[in-house]
Amino acid sequence: MDHFISFDGGGTKIDAIVFDENLNTVFKTTYNGGINARTLAPDVVEKNIVGCMEQIKSGINGLNIKRMYGFFMHNQLLFEKHGRDILGCGDVVVIDEGVQGILCGGIYPSGVLLLCGTGSDAFVVQNGQTVDIIGGWGALLGDDGSGYSMGKAALNAAIAYYEKRIDYTLLYDAVIKKYPAESFRKSVYGVYAGTEPVRAIADFAKDAEIAADKGDKAALQIFEDAATSLAQYVITAFNKHDLPLDTPVTFTGGILKHDISREKPLILGKIGEILSSFGITNLKTDIKPAVFGGMIYHEMSHKKNY
Repeated sequence: MDHFISFDGGGTKIDAIVFDENLNTVFKTTYNGGINARTLAPDVVEKNIVGCMEQIKSGINGLNIKRMYGFFMHNQLLFEKHGRDILGCGDVVVIDEGVQGILCGGIYPSGVLLLCGTGSDAFVVQNGQTVDIIGGWGALLGDDGSGYSMGKAALNAAIAYYEKRIDYTLLYDAVIKKYPAESFRKSVYGVYAGTEPVRAIADFAKDAEIAADKGDKAALQIFEDAATSLAQYVITAFNKHDLPLDTPVTFTGGILKHDISREKPLILGKIGEILSSFGITNLKTDIKPAVFGGMIYHEMSHKKNY
């Protein structure tokens, strides 16, 4: 029996599922290492791709892989090379990130996809093609509302308290706990110590969430600001392309997927409120993880109904 792989690569990890021709998932894994060439050195990107494929190889026990689908963050040549060498398959089908996301949201062929993981942006998809991206300029120039943005804001809040520019915040203690050192300044410098500082900063958003759940004022403001920025991406997409207000909207990315799983979301509730105030109410929240986009694409291609 033939088997296939669907990938979803991002700034901090690679998700992968192996499925058979009957669309049964036979193996699933997450490799903790990103493939974003804008923030990672080429050798790190390649190392992470190889590491992910080695992880897959160890879990599939020699299954025949016929094809690999997914969004590869423009690293498809490396996936072809190492897929052929490690998995015996160099057949790569690139799926546009926006299309992959709306497929997982049960939308096709047109809609708006809001993405929030390490980075952030919104995709305008029309007739099965991404026609515009709002945001997505990377950690140095944009990514408002992203995991990186929230992590940076949380670290800055801790620094602001240390310098007595704001009132006490739990985020100050979170920095010391996460990066123990003989001084607060050296604790903060711990962010730079690893090979993936963007990932380290984004990871601090988890600490901000803990502080927000305890009612920390600075942390709560960070999540409210993130929701406002993300909602603005969607509103800009609607205004720029004069989209009907009933155009479906869905989302993807680790931050938003995690947020919707919470008993009390910190971000999506606020996003929904802001969009509703503009008359945008067709928000699809019953979604699959983006990595399943390759499987859905394979199914649609096989049925030739896309």
